[in-house]
Amino acid sequence: MLERIQTLVEAIRSVSDNIAHDLRTPLTRLRNDLDEIARNLSERPEPEMEQAKDSVEEAIFEADSLLRTFEALLRIARLENRPFGESFNEVSVGQLVEELIDLYGPIADSQSISLTASIESDSAVLFVDRDALAQALANLVDNALKYTPQHGSIVVEGKSSANGFEIAISDNGPGIPAEYHQEVLKRFVRLDDSSRTTPGNGLGLSLVAAVSRMHNLDLILED
Repeated sequence: MLERIQTLVEAIRSVSDNIAHDLRTPLTRLRNDLDEIARNLSERPEPEMEQAKDSVEEAIFEADSLLRTFEALLRIARLENRPFGESFNEVSVGQLVEELIDLYGPIADSQSISLTASIESDSAVLFVDRDALAQALANLVDNALKYTPQHGSIVVEGKSSANGFEIAISDNGPGIPAEYHQEVLKRFVRLDDSSRTTPGNGLGLSLVAAVSRMHNLDLILED
């Protein structure tokens, strides 16, 4: 029990450190943008207020980034504290995936990426939290869209398996090295290359992992 408590304390401390590190840069940029606004308002004549407007828009962009991070953290916390089965209902897999394709299809088209679905049975039904599972699948497709190259493909597949029913999302992007499969499921963890070139807050796969735990599902990453 003491070992478990120590593990939890260390996890809380790690999350706190990660939050401080992850939010420091956008907060600094936000502070600088607001300073720029103050200078523009006090030093610039009326015809040059357009520059102040640009600074305000940059500040709003940074604030929105912070809000998205906090909202993602809150969603994960709610999922992890929700009693098992509390909001479970029968959900059609086919309908869920169809809505997913409808949502992300136009984005995939704009990036010249093929997004398709293959569901073994249109009558397949799962007893799950619909909103949570939909968010998890959306995060996985969104993640695939970020890393799949132009003219690549993403496939959402649903089929029966030895353990029940399996939903798989595959793409021909670079993949995640096997040694990082568990690491990327933690909050704020992003691989070095992607953290510099791809937008995101490192919480998408953490939410997927939380949804898997609340359903007692197996989450498997394959490279």
